[in-house]
Amino acid sequence: MTNTDPLSPSSQVRRRRVFWAALVALAVVAVFVVWVLGMRASGPNPVGGATAPSVPPVSTILPTPTPGSTEVIDKPADLVVDLGQSAEPVAGVMVAVNEVTHETVGDDGAGVVAGPAVRVEITVTNASSDALDLSGASVNLAYNGDDRHPGAIVDDTEAATWPESLAVGESTTRTFLFATPGIEQADMRVTVDLLAEVSDVTFVGEGKP
Repeated sequence: MTNTDPLSPSSQVRRRRVFWAALVALAVVAVFVVWVLGMRASGPNPVGGATAPSVPPVSTILPTPTPGSTEVIDKPADLVVDLGQSAEPVAGVMVAVNEVTHETVGDDGAGVVAGPAVRVEITVTNASSDALDLSGASVNLAYNGDDRHPGAIVDDTEAATWPESLAVGESTTRTFLFATPGIEQADMRVTVDLLAEVSDVTFVGEGKP
């Protein structure tokens, strides 16, 4: 008859053997896990020491701002020129106001109050060596001389926005329509803001309403 007494010498021997076998198995598993983690941390080596080729970024006139940057941009003073002249806020980039016309917008009969407006045609030419970023460009108009009443952009089919960028050697012409209620004086100012780190161009001239 088999001795099943847990306190017998044979039972104690079996328990010791099971205990040491389990302990050895755990040690082997631990060593294997440490080895695998070490291999993953070191990462695979490139074949033959080769590295992936880098792709150069597209060149633009101004560097791309650092995401999250709080650096204050010091914008230079405006370039002030006559309406009939052109200006060069960046080397190789020319800005000109081609035409300023006065007209009436709105229709009293359609429930929209009619009023005076000024239509401005502007051309930007990029003769520099880099693409010109126009994604943040804007145009503003002020009228009535030193009072500088701001003109409100009119949202119609002829109102335009700048393209995202202007390639080297290219020109773009856009027309902007501004409502000018209460316009009395001929003096007006058209301000073209192309880039955050470049002077705005302000065209000053007279045009009878």
